[in-house]
Amino acid sequence: VPAVDGLTVLGETIPGTLGKDLDLHKFAGKGVRVADDGLTIIAAATGSASWVADKLCVAPLTAVSGDVDFSTGNVRVEGDLTISGTIGAGFVVEASGNIAVLGAIEGATVKAGGNIIVGGGIIGQEIGTVDAEGSVTARFVEAATIRAGGDVVIAAEARLSTILADGT
Repeated sequence: VPAVDGLTVLGETIPGTLGKDLDLHKFAGKGVRVADDGLTIIAAATGSASWVADKLCVAPLTAVSGDVDFSTGNVRVEGDLTISGTIGAGFVVEASGNIAVLGAIEGATVKAGGNIIVGGGIIGQEIGTVDAEGSVTARFVEAATIRAGGDVVIAAEARLSTILADGT
């Protein structure tokens, strides 16, 4: 499409700039495909859409209602995982996609092939580890080890923890 000049609020001309073509195939990850026209990314599976490592992915979604404790045992799933409670000490939670924990992580081992989002805090009790290929987001971190392939975002504070991020 040719560039079109614009105007400022004072009527001065702002020269238009030419757009550049993007190959959507480089943004298509697992569970999506690019339409034949090359202009649309389409979900090829049912599930949850998210950005992982600069690619749009659609992964199956599993939900745990409540806490991860002795009533559920360790949790390992393909795709995304949502936990409406807290992950208890000593338990292992693994997902090939994103993990969302509405409560806290307390002394557990948590691994995600995507992002990890924690509504509460990460209380490692000096044994807990959180490992994500994407980013890790939490309210606070205490006595835990966090590894992220992307950014680590902590809303309040981090104490007595080891935090390794390939991002910021």
